[in-house]
Amino acid sequence: MNRGIPQAKRPLTPRQREVVATIARLTASAGYAPTYSELATALGVTKTAVFESLRGLAAKGALTYVPQSPRTLRLVEGGPR
Repeated sequence: MNRGIPQAKRPLTPRQREVVATIARLTASAGYAPTYSELATALGVTKTAVFESLRGLAAKGALTYVPQSPRTLRLVEGGPR
């Protein structure tokens, strides 16, 4: 389906859009980025699934984060939504 299209140019999947929206919501309500565990709980998935989602979103330019560092999720202004 998206073969031949570089990862960074591919649109976000519905699940990725849900992850971005959840990060935005949790960050707005708490005033700081959620932990991976908080994000996993909010999405109803495992931390492994969160790590995989974050990796894909970072590759697409939607967010930045520092692996294995708490509360480093940052949505990229003007990034894909």
